[in-house]
Amino acid sequence: MFNLWEKCLARLQSELPSREFSMWIRPLHAEIHNNSLNLYAPNKFVLEWVRDKYHKYIYKLMQEFCINSTPSLHFRSSICSIQKKKNVNTHLLYSKQNSQLNQNVTNLNSNINNKYKFENFVKGVSNELAYELAYKVANDINKIDYNPLFFCGANGLGKTHLLHAIGNNIINDHQNINILYIHTETFVQNMITALKNNFIEEFKIYYQKIDILLIDDVQFFANKKRSQKEFCYILNYLLEKKKQVILTSDRHPKEINDVQDYLTSRFEWGLTILIKPPELKNRMAIIIKKANENHITLSNKIAFFIAKNFHSNVRELEGVLNRIICNASFSGCKINLNFVQKILTDLLYANNNIITINDIQKIVSQFYNITILDLISKSRLSSIVRPRQIAIAIAKQLTCHSLPEIGNAFGGRDHSTVLYTCRKIKQLSKENPDIKKDIYKLIKLLSC
Repeated sequence: MFNLWEKCLARLQSELPSREFSMWIRPLHAEIHNNSLNLYAPNKFVLEWVRDKYHKYIYKLMQEFCINSTPSLHFRSSICSIQKKKNVNTHLLYSKQNSQLNQNVTNLNSNINNKYKFENFVKGVSNELAYELAYKVANDINKIDYNPLFFCGANGLGKTHLLHAIGNNIINDHQNINILYIHTETFVQNMITALKNNFIEEFKIYYQKIDILLIDDVQFFANKKRSQKEFCYILNYLLEKKKQVILTSDRHPKEINDVQDYLTSRFEWGLTILIKPPELKNRMAIIIKKANENHITLSNKIAFFIAKNFHSNVRELEGVLNRIICNASFSGCKINLNFVQKILTDLLYANNNIITINDIQKIVSQFYNITILDLISKSRLSSIVRPRQIAIAIAKQLTCHSLPEIGNAFGGRDHSTVLYTCRKIKQLSKENPDIKKDIYKLIKLLSC
C-alpha cells in the first residue's frame, strides 16, 4: 500500500502545478491501518482543503493503480495521529518527498523544533531577561501577565530559539494545548492562498482555535496591508480570549516601517524585550558549548580570541567555529591559537574595518570642532545639536545597532528620540545642500 501512495504522489507531482503540489500535497504523510490508507495533514486548515479538493482525484488514482480491491481512503489531522499512537501501535510510512522533512519536528501540528530547548540556550547578561520571561511563560501558561510578549533584536541572537524552547516546554507538559509556531512569511503565503480560493473565513477560524501563537519575524508584515489587517483581526481575537501570543522581530515595533499604526499599537500592548548582542563572557560560553556539541575541545585562550574579535551575534560565532573545524578536519592540523589566527586572517581584517559608533563620534566631533562629551551631553546649543543629530543619523545608516543601542551611546536617549532625529536629518538633507554635503564628507572620512 505504501507503493500505492508513492505512485499516487508521483502522478500528482507530474500533473499538478508545482506550487499547488508543494502547498497541499507535499505536507501529507501516509499511514496504513486495516486495509485503509490514512493521509494526515499538518493542520485542520490543510485537512479540510485537501479533503474537499483532492479526495476524488486521489481515490481515482488509487483505483487506477490497484490490481485487486482498492483500499479505503481517509483524511485526518496529524494531531489525531499523535493522540492515536498512545493507544495503537501504528506504522507511519513517509513518501520519498516527505522523507526530507526536518527530523527535529516533534509535533506536526505545532511546527515546534525539538532541537531548541531552554537547556541548550546559553544565558548571559544580554539575554537574561528574555530568557527568564520566556521560561516563566512556558512554565505558567495559566497566568498570562504579558500579552503579547514581543522579543526584538538583531538576527542571530536567539529569538527563534526561545520561541521553540517555549513550545517544547508546553508540549511536554500540556499535550492538549493547541500551540503553533509559524514564520510570518508562511502566514502571509497561506493567507494569500486562502484569499485566492475563497477560504479566508476557514483560515481565520483555524487561527482562532489556537491557544498559544508563536510568530517569528513580524517585520515581514511590512508593505503587506491586507496581511496586516487579517493578522490584526486574529491577534485581537486571541488577546481578547486571553490566549498567549509571542512575537519576534529584528527591530523594535516602532522601527518596523510600512506597518499600520493599529498593528504597531497591538505589538506594544504587552511587553517588549530587547535582546542585545552577547557580551564577551557569554560569547566565550557559546563558543565552548558549540565546540563541545561538535566533539571539539577548545582552550579558554582560543575561545577568548574568537569572542574578542567576533561579537555581532551567535550565528557569526557558529560560522567562525565551523570554519575552524572544517579546516582542521581537511588539513589534519591541531586546533591551537596559531592555527585559529591563520584560518581567520581574512575575517579579522574585515572585522577590523567595521565602522563603530565610537568611530562616528570621533570623526563628527573633529569635523565640527566639538568634543565627544558635547555629542552625548544634554546641551541644546545649535552648534552641538545639529552635529549630534547628524552623528546619530550616520550611526543608524552605517552600523547594525538598534535604535535603543544608538540612543544609549548618545547619552541615554530613548529609541523614539533616535527615530525622530533620523527622520529630521533625512528631511533636512533634502532641503539643505550644506547638511547633505557634510554627511557625504563624513561618510567618506569614515570609509577611509
